[in-house]
Amino acid sequence: MPLVSVVVPVYNVDIYLEEMLEGLRNQTLKDIEIICVDDGSTDKSAGIIQNQAQKDTRIKYIRQENQGGGAARNTGIAAAEGKYLICLDADDIYEGNMLELLYNQAEKTDADITICEYVAWNMQTNYKSPAKGIIFENAPDKEVFSRKDSPDILQVTNPGPTNKLYNTEFVKKNNLKYSLTKSSNDFCFTLLALSIAEKITFVKQPLTTYRFMSSVSGSTNREKNSYQCFIAYRDFYNELVHRGLFDEMKDIYFTRIVASVNYELSFPVGENYIQALKEFFEQEPFNSLSKKEIGDLFNYKKFKKRYFENTLLCILTLGLNKSLKEKRESSKNRIKSLKRFI
Repeated sequence: MPLVSVVVPVYNVDIYLEEMLEGLRNQTLKDIEIICVDDGSTDKSAGIIQNQAQKDTRIKYIRQENQGGGAARNTGIAAAEGKYLICLDADDIYEGNMLELLYNQAEKTDADITICEYVAWNMQTNYKSPAKGIIFENAPDKEVFSRKDSPDILQVTNPGPTNKLYNTEFVKKNNLKYSLTKSSNDFCFTLLALSIAEKITFVKQPLTTYRFMSSVSGSTNREKNSYQCFIAYRDFYNELVHRGLFDEMKDIYFTRIVASVNYELSFPVGENYIQALKEFFEQEPFNSLSKKEIGDLFNYKKFKKRYFENTLLCILTLGLNKSLKEKRESSKNRIKSLKRFI
């Protein structure tokens, strides 16, 4: 049994894939398996994986019809045989000792989840910035903790998978699944894992460089698929109810959804987003709240402030080109429409 199973969903990422696989093959932790799930790529990705697999028997190739990143991760997890597993994106960069450091910390603490910091690399501006893979102000001052130790357990890290090592038995025993959506497919998996884990720990250094705004990055398609986040929010709510956790975590759930909506609205959102948000409010559990309670949760003034702050950031980093101006104006009008029903 390998120590770590690395699950890599692959879809038309040939420009980064060979570099990424070489990086995994050269990890200081050698007893690993690398499960590449080709989600119906039409570029050179399949050939790159197969060529690398001929050089290294630790690489396994699985191909499926295009179903999205969440489905590809689920396929890879089902095939994982390692004691631990991690889902890595094919267009990111990983420190050579990443898996070793995460594995050692997990073994030391017998953790269900081990989280590290990461660096965010904007491929349009070539700007790299430390990202909060770990939000320490929301985490208890303990090496190992769970939701019982933290009232903000759902906000100790972001939902992204590439900086999180999981105990495989923990994942499979609890039937953790990624959502089958084009956007936010990691939301339910990560937040449910944080909710039920008995032991969560950190490696307090950046081990991943996350590329975003590249030609193959999922962040590039955020606007078109932004409304699908509400499917993921619904998946998470249903899981909390099914597992008898919602009453205990209701306030944390509301707070986390507010933070997520706030985050999405800091980017241009698609035409379907506001309607999807309205319909989401009309369903459980938000339909049990009064309009005033929803208004208190979703502070419109904070949304507006966040919107203008992000507009300024976009001007400074990307330049206020015509396309960006049109998108920001469109989003501003949609945010105004939000005020009409909260």
